[in-house]
Amino acid sequence: MPGIDLHDLQDSNLWLVAGEGNIEKIKRYLEYGGPNNSKMDINAKDEYGYTALHAAVSYSRLEAARWLLENGADINITDDDGDTPLHACESADMAKMLVEEFKANPLAKNDEGKMPIDNAYEEDFDEVVEYLKTYCKDFVPGPKEQDSDELLSVVLEELERARDKIKNGESLSDTEEEEEEVDSD
Repeated sequence: MPGIDLHDLQDSNLWLVAGEGNIEKIKRYLEYGGPNNSKMDINAKDEYGYTALHAAVSYSRLEAARWLLENGADINITDDDGDTPLHACESADMAKMLVEEFKANPLAKNDEGKMPIDNAYEEDFDEVVEYLKTYCKDFVPGPKEQDSDELLSVVLEELERARDKIKNGESLSDTEEEEEEVDSD
């Protein structure tokens, strides 16, 4: 378009600028970021079904999320995993705004049957969990899945313990120690 410099739109995309919280660039993408510099839908999805609102929420960009919602973003839109923006929430302030001001559904379940509180719990967003407990009275925290780094750490600790036992001439079998305890009783 003559007279309009769109160079700053070439090295980014709507989801990145929403994650950065840059409202002016969000506006420019929505106005000129579509094919042939056309308008973009505020609820446009990336290849994973992620929207600008998902990005703003997941990076705790409160004002960008508010702007998107005030300008037509769907509060309960889902990505390809069935996650709403509230499922991606990392701060209690954001969760409070989404639920109380914009009526996000705190009980929405994704494709795995998980509610936003479940995601927050698994990701250790404790303030979000505490806030969402108000709406999820039946929430019972389950065991957390260990990521590969945590699992590797546990395995390495066990290997180090075994190495120390061997070095000290101790048995690696717990059953021998249990048998000795039983014999001494």
